Formats: sequence, structure tokens, C-alpha cells
Amino acid sequence: MKQTIIKLSILLLALFFSACSSAHRIETQEVKYGYFTSKDYKIVAEDNSFEIKGGAPFTPPFYTKMYGCESCEKYYLNKVDLLLPKNLLLKGAKRVKVYRGDKMVYGLLALNKVFTNESESSSGSLASWKISNPSIHSYELMIPDKKFDATLEGKTELIFESFGYLNYKYSVTDKSRKALSWILLLSRTPL
Repeated sequence: MKQTIIKLSILLLALFFSACSSAHRIETQEVKYGYFTSKDYKIVAEDNSFEIKGGAPFTPPFYTKMYGCESCEKYYLNKVDLLLPKNLLLKGAKRVKVYRGDKMVYGLLALNKVFTNESESSSGSLASWKISNPSIHSYELMIPDKKFDATLEGKTELIFESFGYLNYKYSVTDKSRKALSWILLLSRTPL
């Protein structure tokens, strides 16, 4: 009897963990193209491994691990503070310098993989995601002058593009959530 209870407990635990992993599975894909619309700007990797020029198309030089099974529990069930540099760096963001003419600020750039259509129709809480198709095929990087100027004055600024959102009535936290295709955190001092 005791062995039967132990076997049943192990079976139930196995079923529980397999159900949890499939309910939170997020299929992602790389965004193959990008366009940096801010003509007077350029973004240069701190290690000089890439440069993205304003007013021109670009091929993404890297991708972060912002979404996917290893992060979905944290992303869906907790609020991730994107203003904390360590959160972005842990997901693979790159340290950059952002230039407008002769002025420069520091930043962290995250080029995220995006949800596939399979994620949109998957079971559980992912079924209610609304996906913007243009944003999953091409990044549209832009830096508003107002945000760059505020950074020069000492304010930390967060700029991003949303590719999907979760309606609040379906959210596990009863709040609206956005999925971001790219994130740029700007600061006057190194992050």
C-alpha cells in the first residue's frame, strides 16, 4: 500500500510538472530585419562588435533571451523591472553608446526574439495574447529627441516597441501586459 501511494505521488508530480511546462511554453522566432528610423543617431556596441546607423536598415547583430520557457514563469507571474540594468543584462542585452551628432549617452539594447503564431494559439494563458504582425517581422528602432535630451539632463529613459499585449481580463495578474520586440535603456552614466 505504501509503495502504491509513493508511485502514485511520483506519477502525480510528473504529470503536474509536465502540465506546467507545456502550459507556459512560449515558441519564439528571430526577427530577421530592422530599420533605425532616427536619422541623426547611431548605436555602437561598447565592445565595438556592431554599429546600427540611423535612417538605414540593419540586420540584428544579436538576440536576447527575454522570452521562452526559462523566463516565462518570471515574466507572467511577476513584474519584471526593465529599468534595472541587471534584469536586461541577465537576458542578454548589450551595453551600447548612443550618439546624436557630437553628443553621447550610454545604454543597454535588447533585441528580443518574438512569439510565433503557435504561441498565439497555444493553450493556457498564452491564448489571449494579441500579436502585431508587422512587429514580429521587422524591428522599427526609434529614439525620440525628447527622450535623448532628458537623458542628457540626467534622467534614465526606457524606449521600446511592443509586438503583443495581453488583455487585462485574461491576465494572471489582472493587469495589461506588453511583449516587447526591442528595448533601449538610456542613461547619462554607464549602466
